[in-house]
Amino acid sequence: MERFAPSRKRPRTIIKNYRLVNLRSTTPEELYQRKIDNEEYGEALSLAQTYELDSDLVYQRQWRKSAVSVASIQDYLSKIKKRSWVLHECLERVPENVDAAKELLQYGLKGTDLEALIATGKREDGGRFILPGDIDIDELLYEEFLTPEEEAEYRKEQEAIKYQELLELVDFSKLTLEQKELCRCRLKLLTYLDRLATYEEILGGPHAAEQNYDAEFFRKFRNQNIVLSARTYARESNVRGLEILFTYHGSDLLPYRLPVLSNFPETTSPHEYSFLLPEACYRQNALEIVPWSERKHREEDWCEGPPC
Repeated sequence: MERFAPSRKRPRTIIKNYRLVNLRSTTPEELYQRKIDNEEYGEALSLAQTYELDSDLVYQRQWRKSAVSVASIQDYLSKIKKRSWVLHECLERVPENVDAAKELLQYGLKGTDLEALIATGKREDGGRFILPGDIDIDELLYEEFLTPEEEAEYRKEQEAIKYQELLELVDFSKLTLEQKELCRCRLKLLTYLDRLATYEEILGGPHAAEQNYDAEFFRKFRNQNIVLSARTYARESNVRGLEILFTYHGSDLLPYRLPVLSNFPETTSPHEYSFLLPEACYRQNALEIVPWSERKHREEDWCEGPPC
């Protein structure tokens, strides 16, 4: 009923007065930096496009402020052009989960491949982070209706042919300083990937690694002398970890096999690690040491070959 309704309030008119205090002249660079500092990234990118400024600064700030993940690599890191900066992040930053760590290292490898090495030698890169182009498969006859398995095999053959052609274009005896630095970064990335794969094995496989991965431990493990790591595992009586190190890093560890094994505590039963001890057998009436069964995480890369 109307008599129960609240009384109507009279509308009020509000007038606001604004006074212009001053005008300040600023350069596009200063305004651009201010927008980045205020995290107004959209406006900063518009300024960069309008005044031809370095858009890397925006993506660098976003990358540094975000956690490393597959999404942040695609959204921010992949849009940064400066090669030295991107490689530094790939080498120095250690993500908090194993999948992101693997993705970051693999992304760095893509930018240090043969195409980037050749472009750097010709000084056509301009310091940019170069990703390899897709394989041209125009010669593929679609009317043949190849099965997915046959098409994958065809792609693999084409990649091998292109790889060999690119390798022949590189004269490893005349590498520039930039090319040598690129090779050095690639070797380090491959070492980190191998250590990550070893760490996954020690943790119990990829699934277990997702749960038990420790970023701080991996930061130390990937740079540590592998003999020192083996000695630490021996002192902790970690037989499984030591077995994996011998298997995947045998060329570095097996020459020090007995000194490493001597670090097992006296309280650890020798029966637990007896299979790690060297074994001998008679072959053709001669006593020989049975070689340890070694394995590799991957095939040898071009930068690990004798020419490079």
